[in-house]
Amino acid sequence: MEEKRPMETEHTIEENVLPDQPSENEMNEKYNSLIASGKEKMAKADYSGAKKDLSEAKDTKLTEEVVRLIIACDEKTEEKLIADKKALYEEKMAFGRYKIVRKKSNNRYGAIDSKAEERIPCKYLSVGIADNGRAFEREDNLFDIYNSDGSLISEGLTYY
Repeated sequence: MEEKRPMETEHTIEENVLPDQPSENEMNEKYNSLIASGKEKMAKADYSGAKKDLSEAKDTKLTEEVVRLIIACDEKTEEKLIADKKALYEEKMAFGRYKIVRKKSNNRYGAIDSKAEERIPCKYLSVGIADNGRAFEREDNLFDIYNSDGSLISEGLTYY
């Protein structure tokens, strides 16, 4: 019996599979490996590394799990940024929805919000209680008065 050979125009199954396309098993392994690596990096507070792995996992296979992990990673990144910014200040006391602080780099007083953004610039020598808010002492020994929502209500007073 003569061995049947494929005709020139026929292709075997192996030839039709693209060699650089990973199988579903390989893709699942890669996805699981990237998810595990991303979780490990998040546990070590390496949020940029985790985000890179999780984004690659999302590109490999889009799942609810990877989307949730990326959101959690973004939230942790934001929390760390805020904590790092807050570390630049010594918190002194609450003032409305803000905190009166002393900036460590210049030892000047001001106020920050919950995201550590300066709402009253840290340029004042001291802070005192005024009838309608807080009195912040300027370099020229005059006082600027701010109310508890951070608005400047009086400027350049000789006393308060």
